[in-house]
Amino acid sequence: MQDKLGPGSTDLIYLDPPFNSNRDYNAIYKDETGRPLPEQVEAFCDQWTLDGERIRAIHQLPVLMRKSGIDNDTAEFWRLWMKSLSRTDPRLLNASPWLRDWIKKLETFCHSRVSFLMNLLNLKKIGAQMNDSKPAEWIEDQILWLRRKKMCTTPMQLIKLVYIAHGWMLGIHGRSLISEHVEAWKYGPVIPSTYRRYKSFRGSKITREPIDRTKDFTEEQSEHIQEVVDAYLEYSGIVLSAITHQEGTPWEVTCREFGDGCIIPNEVIKRHYKKLAAEDAS
Repeated sequence: MQDKLGPGSTDLIYLDPPFNSNRDYNAIYKDETGRPLPEQVEAFCDQWTLDGERIRAIHQLPVLMRKSGIDNDTAEFWRLWMKSLSRTDPRLLNASPWLRDWIKKLETFCHSRVSFLMNLLNLKKIGAQMNDSKPAEWIEDQILWLRRKKMCTTPMQLIKLVYIAHGWMLGIHGRSLISEHVEAWKYGPVIPSTYRRYKSFRGSKITREPIDRTKDFTEEQSEHIQEVVDAYLEYSGIVLSAITHQEGTPWEVTCREFGDGCIIPNEVIKRHYKKLAAEDAS
């Protein structure tokens, strides 16, 4: 290679070491003791680690993939791959044939999806176009409108009812009701925007004037919200919270797998409520 380059055209040739070898390959500068200088160790050290921020981003990738139109099998493959990687001693990566095979498959996928990054950049627009889903605020308004003469509503009840309505919509009709994501917070599944809008009421009833949003929904959506309101009319916030916290629920699964604070994938919510719907029908 050097023979093909002109004189004085090369300052440094750096040969990339094996992936995550956990060794430093500094052979340029050493002090009088023959040991590598600390600055050079830092510059050339091959130590591959996942910090908390990167782990959180990795956990969100399956959600981003699905919203970007990438098939569920590929998104699930990524999730399983990163789960295995995070639980594997980094020193074993080079010695593990099956891990090397997974790396090759992942590289093949990344190189074959040229439009992937463009899809991610347009995520908000794509999400808004999916399944005619609506802003969470509209569902909140409609729930408060339908309950206005029957029951007072606390923020906890409203947060859970919006989530439950979204879940049943996914499980029964296979479509999203809300255009926003659900997060697995420490004390349950939450739509962040809903929480922010009503947190000032704390444990008290919501006194905001309700808005009739019927005209903003499809007939199917409007009927669905009405059915959820009727079915859970007399449930307190504590009971609704307990329902969404049970073992095997999307919130519990997400917290167990990835920790709280992560997005709960719609596919996980859909599977759960689809299973409940099938059990109710049997």
